[in-house]
Amino acid sequence: MVLDDYVFRVEESVGDSYNLRTRYSLRRVDGEPIEPDLRFESTENSAFGGNSSRICAYRLSEDGKTLWMDEEISSSQRQKDGKRHIITLENLVRSDEENPVVLEFRRMVSYRANLTDEIRKFGNLPWDIQNSEMETYRISHIQLSRFGLHMEMKTPKPKLSEEKHFPDLTVSLLMQDGTVQPLENLHFGSRGNSESRRYDATCETMFDAPISLDDVRSLLVCGQPIPVRSDQ
Repeated sequence: MVLDDYVFRVEESVGDSYNLRTRYSLRRVDGEPIEPDLRFESTENSAFGGNSSRICAYRLSEDGKTLWMDEEISSSQRQKDGKRHIITLENLVRSDEENPVVLEFRRMVSYRANLTDEIRKFGNLPWDIQNSEMETYRISHIQLSRFGLHMEMKTPKPKLSEEKHFPDLTVSLLMQDGTVQPLENLHFGSRGNSESRRYDATCETMFDAPISLDDVRSLLVCGQPIPVRSDQ
C-alpha cells in the first residue's frame, strides 16, 4: 500500500489458534534511507476481537532503508485459519516537537495469517496446581505450538474487593536437555459471577521465537511439571 512517499506492506503473519505474530514493513518509495523515528500515531488490529493482549515494536534495518513493525497478539478467543484480519493505520509522525506530523491519513489493510496445525497436548488432565499463596487452580486444557501456549483452567473465587480475578501463576518450559525457559507477557482472561465457586480462566502467550516441539519435555506451572503426552 502506497502512502504518499512511503510503501507499507504485510510481510508475514504466523501463529496458532490463540497467538499471532505479524511483521510489517515501511519503506520510502524512492529507495532512500527512511527516517528512523517514524511511527504510526495509531494502529488497531481486528484479529481476535476484544479480549486480547497486543504488543507492537519498531526496529530499523541495518541498511537504514526499512522500518520493521513487529506485532504480537494473544487472546482467549480462538481464531479460525483463513480468516481475514484488518489493520487500521492512522498518520505518520516523528519525534519533532515543532512538526511531529509527517503525513495525515486513515487507511486499512487486510491480510490472512498462516496458522500452524502442529500442536502438542498434555496428559493426565485435569491437573490441580497450587501457587505460592496456596490457591488451587484446576487446569483442564493445554495447547502448545511452535509459536505459543494456551491454557484453560478453573480459578479460585475472587475476593469481594477484586473486580476481576486473574491467575497468579508462573509458567515455564522444561526442555529435554534440562534447561528451563520462563514464559513472560502472559495474557489472562477470566469470567464468572458472584455465585460462582470458581471462575473460568485462560492463559496465553507468544514465544520470543518459534520453538521445536520435540525439544519440550514438560510445562512447569508454579514449578510443578505437567508432562507432554507420550502418544504424539
